[in-house]
Amino acid sequence: MINKKAIKKILITGFFGVNNLGDDIMLDVFCKAVRTTCNCRITVLNLYGDKKNYNLPEGIDVLDISMFKHGKTIIVAEYLSRIYDALFWIGGTCFTENAGNGIYPYMKAFYNRGKKFGYIGVGIGNVESKRKKDMYCWLFNNASLVTFRDKESYKTAMEWSSNPQMFLCDDLVYLLDNKQYKSEMSNSAGYLLISWRSYKGYYEESIEEKAIAELCKYVILHRKQYSHIYVSILGNDVDFERNRQIYLELSKDLDVTFLQDISTSNKIELIKGAKTVITGRLHGVFISEMNRVNTIAIGYDNKLQRFMESINATSDLIYPQDMTVESITRAVGNSVDLSDNTIANKKKDALRNVELFCDLVK
Repeated sequence: MINKKAIKKILITGFFGVNNLGDDIMLDVFCKAVRTTCNCRITVLNLYGDKKNYNLPEGIDVLDISMFKHGKTIIVAEYLSRIYDALFWIGGTCFTENAGNGIYPYMKAFYNRGKKFGYIGVGIGNVESKRKKDMYCWLFNNASLVTFRDKESYKTAMEWSSNPQMFLCDDLVYLLDNKQYKSEMSNSAGYLLISWRSYKGYYEESIEEKAIAELCKYVILHRKQYSHIYVSILGNDVDFERNRQIYLELSKDLDVTFLQDISTSNKIELIKGAKTVITGRLHGVFISEMNRVNTIAIGYDNKLQRFMESINATSDLIYPQDMTVESITRAVGNSVDLSDNTIANKKKDALRNVELFCDLVK
């Protein structure tokens, strides 16, 4: 393996550049924290998104390889492993059965060339096949550093690997500086923000349709509680159709605004200014809870459940099959507020992601 002094050119990557709120925030806070903590030279590898969607601190470059097809993955991975000293994946659930593989070919190429690779602030989703488990075991066993954002992911990884360079930290989004985002949208009555995520692949269509119908009934019945209704996309374009469906249904009876293409900062301001936020997007829930906004999280897999458990706010969680006017009303009335102490401790634990990374590469 190369020594620390040789780690000069570092690539970081993730689900970046596709206008997803959580991934955009994680990239932003990680880059800023690294610049403050150890100021090492990093380049962002754009695998999936659009380079123009990046908003990075000065001095951080973007290497765009999104134009290459999967058939060239091995060739590209080999090339990158020649040029760069280390590759790290930043944030998100990148170990799953269907939606992620920890970019195994890239990490394998770096390992084969004696370079370092790892993962910062990540999670493990549902993994069932032996093939995927074996793949992730290899990655965990050979990674130079892995930090996990939740207890269950860390526990699973420890069952698969004995690598001493695996650590439990907290979600990188806790490093977000909320003070820089001041909402100018809030008013005395307060508005309702709805941001549905697509549950295709998680639930039967009939369950999702019924849940949306119940949500719309709730909004119409309780419209006098809110100054306005906003429907917005906090994730990527996969959520467009469902949010448009909700908007069209509500606009039959109410004055509703549909927000689609808005910036990360505007998404944060929109959440912070709301009276109530109803969403299934993890980091939309995250920002809402962190700012003590009345929050309803629509569950779909273990990562949202884990987050709500970590902040003792499972009463704010509803699954689509359980959504009724009554259950939504009850959840809105029982919303949990995070304490200052909880937020401070989680920010400190999230910073360990960066400190461990800097200890390795500086």
